[in-house]
Amino acid sequence: MIILRTINVVVMIIFPVVTAAFFINRYKSYWRFWLIGGAIFLISQLGHIPFNYFASKILNNTSLVLWDKNQQILFNAGFLGLSAGIWEETSRYLGYRIWLKKPKAWRDGLILGLGHGSFEAILIGFIALYVLLQMVAFKDTDLSFLIPVDRIDFTYKSIQAYWNVNWYDSLLGALERVLTIPIQVLLSILIIQIFKRGNMIWLFVAIIIHTIIDASVVILINYSSIYITEGIIALFSLLSLILIVLLNKKVVENDIIFNETIIATDKPEKQLILDDSILDIDDTKYM
Repeated sequence: MIILRTINVVVMIIFPVVTAAFFINRYKSYWRFWLIGGAIFLISQLGHIPFNYFASKILNNTSLVLWDKNQQILFNAGFLGLSAGIWEETSRYLGYRIWLKKPKAWRDGLILGLGHGSFEAILIGFIALYVLLQMVAFKDTDLSFLIPVDRIDFTYKSIQAYWNVNWYDSLLGALERVLTIPIQVLLSILIIQIFKRGNMIWLFVAIIIHTIIDASVVILINYSSIYITEGIIALFSLLSLILIVLLNKKVVENDIIFNETIIATDKPEKQLILDDSILDIDDTKYM
C-alpha cells in the first residue's frame, strides 16, 4: 500500500511536468507561459480561499443554517462552483491581459492551461506527500503522548482508514488530477478567445462552465459514490478534449481562409484603383 500511495503522489507531481514538456516541445512554445499559468492559479487562490472562508463565517450566521440538508447541499454546490469560476477565470483574464499583452494563439492557451492545471496538481501532490509521510510516521506508533486524549480515538481511526482503503482507491487522487488538466486547458483557451475575438462573452462562458463542473462534483460527492463522481469528471475531461480540438481546428480553418484572402488580394487588377479615403484599415482587421 505504501508503494501505491507513493505512486499516487509521484503521478500528481511528475505527470503534469512531463505533459507540459511534451506539448511545449511539440508546439515550439515557452516554459514562461507554463509558469505564468501556474502563477495565476496560485494568485487566484490568495483571494479565492480567504473569500470562501469569510463567506462561510457570514453565511453560518444567517437563516441558511435552518435549511434542510438537501437545500444546503445545493446552495453550497452553486456558491462554491460560482466562487471558483469567478475567482479563477477572472484571474486568468487579468493575468493574460497584464503579463502577456492579450495573447491570441491557441497554443498559448494550451500551455497556460497546462500551467494552471499543473500547479494545482503539484500543490495537491505535495499535500498528499505530507499526509503520506505523517501516516507512515504514525503507523503502529503510540500517539498518547502527542495527541490530546479526546482526539486519540479519532486519530487512530483516521490512520486505520487511510491504510485500509482498496488498492485502486489509493490512486484516485492521481487519476482526478490527470482528468482535470484538460478542463483547465479548455478554460484557458476560452479566455484566449476574449483577446482573439474581441468579445468579453467568453469570460462568462468560462465562468459558467467552471461553475457547472465544480457544482456537479460537490453534488455528486454528497449523493453518489466516489466512482460515479470520478466517472463524471472523466466525462467532463473528454468533452473538454473534444472542444480543445474543435477550437484548434477552427483557428486553423480561419487562418487558411485568411491566408487565401491575402493571396487573392495580392494579385493586382489592372483596372482597379483603390482610393485610400474609402478604405479603413480597421475594417480589414482579422479577428
